[in-house]
Amino acid sequence: MHNLKIKNQVSPLVRRVAVAILVMAVVIAGSVGARRWLFERLNAPVETVVSIRDMAQLSRLAGVPLSEVMAQIQSRQVVSSVAVEEDSIQDLVAEGQATFLSGAEIVRLSRLGSQSQSILEKLARTTVVLPDRYYIIFEDRRDFDRVGKVFLAEMGPAGVQIFSDIMTVSVIGEPKDLLELGVGFSDRKIKLVRSGGFGIIPRFRNSVRVNSAVVTTKFSTLPADAGITTIIFEGTTVLGYPRQLNAVSNELTQRGLNFGVIEFADQLGVTGLAHRLPNHIVRVHSFSDAEIENLPTDMVINRYVRAARERNIKVIFLKPYFALGHHSLGATLVSANITYFEKVVGRLRAEGIGVKRFDRSVSDHYLSGKVWERWMIGGGVAVLGWALVTMFGFIRGSGWSLAGALGLALGSGVAAHWGDHDFLWAQLMALGAAIAAPTMAMVVFFSDDIPPGNGLVRFVTAAGRILSGFLVTVMGALMVVGLLSDYGFLVGAWHFLGVKFAFIVPIGMTFYFYYIRPRRLSHLGEMIRRVLDEPVRYSALIIAGVGVVFLAVYIIRSGNYLTVDTGSSEQSARQWLETVFLVRPRTKEILVGYPFLMAALLVGPHHLLRRWRWALLCVGSVAFISVLNSFCHIHSPMELSLYRGVLGISIGILVSGAMSIAGKTGLWIVTQRRK
Repeated sequence: MHNLKIKNQVSPLVRRVAVAILVMAVVIAGSVGARRWLFERLNAPVETVVSIRDMAQLSRLAGVPLSEVMAQIQSRQVVSSVAVEEDSIQDLVAEGQATFLSGAEIVRLSRLGSQSQSILEKLARTTVVLPDRYYIIFEDRRDFDRVGKVFLAEMGPAGVQIFSDIMTVSVIGEPKDLLELGVGFSDRKIKLVRSGGFGIIPRFRNSVRVNSAVVTTKFSTLPADAGITTIIFEGTTVLGYPRQLNAVSNELTQRGLNFGVIEFADQLGVTGLAHRLPNHIVRVHSFSDAEIENLPTDMVINRYVRAARERNIKVIFLKPYFALGHHSLGATLVSANITYFEKVVGRLRAEGIGVKRFDRSVSDHYLSGKVWERWMIGGGVAVLGWALVTMFGFIRGSGWSLAGALGLALGSGVAAHWGDHDFLWAQLMALGAAIAAPTMAMVVFFSDDIPPGNGLVRFVTAAGRILSGFLVTVMGALMVVGLLSDYGFLVGAWHFLGVKFAFIVPIGMTFYFYYIRPRRLSHLGEMIRRVLDEPVRYSALIIAGVGVVFLAVYIIRSGNYLTVDTGSSEQSARQWLETVFLVRPRTKEILVGYPFLMAALLVGPHHLLRRWRWALLCVGSVAFISVLNSFCHIHSPMELSLYRGVLGISIGILVSGAMSIAGKTGLWIVTQRRK
C-alpha cells in the first residue's frame, strides 16, 4: 500500500476479514445500484404537456379555432397530455359564460327598464341588492353549481348567497380577489381535451382562505372517468398551503394521483407535500412566460433535453412562443410552435427518451435497498473508516479496533431502526463513505514517488495509479447509492445533506496527511505558530490567494446547477462539450484535478515543484471528490454519473499528457536557446 505500513500494522487475518467485509459491502451496494439502473432504464420516457390556456392564446393570436390548434398538434403526435388550469371567474367572464357585476351596477342597470334586463329586474325584485356585494350571473347551470359549491366552501354561508332559479351567486370580497379565485374545473374544457385524444393534467390553484372543505370540493370537480394520473399546481403556492397540506395529501392518496414538482419554481408548500408523499412525485421542467420570450429556441430545446437526460425529469411542460420574428420560428404562429415542439421531441427520441403518458404506479416498480442491505453497506463504510484512521496513525489496526468500528456502525444502525431514524443513519453513513473513499484514494496511491526512468513508462504508471484511485472512489460512490436508495432521493424529495462536507473534508484530510503529518505538527496551534514565524514571501502570498479563490469558486459551483454567471464563452464551451460527448465532463476534473494529480506523481525529488507537492495533491483531490459528488445527486441517472466519471478521467489523463508534452517541449526550447 505504498509506504503506508498498514500491512505491518495489521495482522494478515484481520486484514483478510476487513477486505472480505468491504468486498461484501461493495457487492451488495452494486446489487442495489443495479436495481436502480434497471428501473431508470425502464422508466426513461417523459410526458410532454402543453397548457390549454397557452393553446387558447395561440388560437386568438393566430385567428384559428382552439379545436383546430389542438387537432394540428395531435396530428404531429408531439404532445401526450394537456394541462387544464382551474377556472377563475375572470376566465368564465372572458369566455362569455358568466357576468360579474357589483350590486351598485345591478341597481343602476335595473333602473334602465330595458327588456334585456329581465334577470337583473328579477334579482332586484327577489332580494335586496346590496351595493357592496358582487353578483355572478351564469349561462350554464353546471358552472353555476360548481362555482356555488366552491364559494360556499371558501367563504361559508355568511359570505355567499345562492339564487338557483336565475343561476346567480352573490359574494362579499375584493373584486380582484374574487375574479382570480380558482373555482374548479370546466366540463367543457375537459371534454374538449379528451375528444382531441390527449391525456389531462389538472392544475390546481391555491387561495388565502383555503380549508379542508375547499380542498375536497375542488378535487370533487375532477371527472372520475378521465384517466387522470398527475396534477400540477399553478402559481407560487401549492393547493393547501400553509395549513391544509394534509388534506391535499389525503386526496392524492385516495385518488392514486401523482403531483408535479416544477424544477426551479420553488412553490411554497411543495417541500412539505413532497416529504409526505415522496412516492407520488413527478419531476417537471418548464419555463416562465418571461423566460421563454427572451431565449432562442435552440437554448430552450437544449435545456429541455438536458433536464430529461440528466435530472430524472418526467414531465416536459412545453411553453409556446407568442411572438414571431425575433426567434425566426416560421411563417405562422401555430405551425411555427408545432415545429419547435417537434424539435424538442425529436431530440428526446434521438437520445433514447421516448414520449408517453406517465404511469401513476411507477414508484411501485422500484425496489429500494432493504434494511439489512444498508446495514451491510454500513459495515463496509466502517471498514473504510477504520483503515483510514489506521493509516493516519490514530489507532492500531488490531482485530479489536476493527470489531469496535463494525459494532459502532451496525449497533447505531439497529438503534436507528428501532427509533425510526433510518433516514438520519443512512445520511451519516453516506457522508462517511463520501469522505473516506476519495481520501483513501489519495492516501493509498499517491504517497510514493514513481522511480526515475523512461518518460512514457512513468506516465503510464502514474495513469495507472490515478485509475486505481478512481476505482476506489467509485466503490465509495456505490456505497452512497446503496445507502440513499429510497425513491424520495430519486425524485428529489430528499437530498443528501452532506454534499458540502464531502467536498471540503477530503481536501483537509489530504492536507493533513501530506503536509501536517510529515512535519510532525501535533496540533493546530503549533501549525499556526510555525506559519506565523515564517518570513513573508511573495510566492507564499500568491499561492495562498490563489488557494482562497479556488476554494471559494469550488464551493460556490459545487452544486448540480450553476449558481454563478458563467459568461457566454464558457457557455459555448460547455455546449460544445455536451454536443460532442452527450454529457459535459466536469471541467474541474479534466482541467484541474487530473492534471494536478499527474504533476504530483511525476515531480522528482529535485524538481522545482517538489516542496509544493502537498499543494498539488490537495488541488488534485478535487478530481476524485467531483467523481463521487456526481453520484451524490441521487436524482441524476446513475448510468449518466458513471459515464461522466469515466469520460472525465479519460479526457483528464489525455489533457495531463498534453500538458506534460507541452511542458517538456517548452523546457527543451528554453534550454536550446540558452546554448
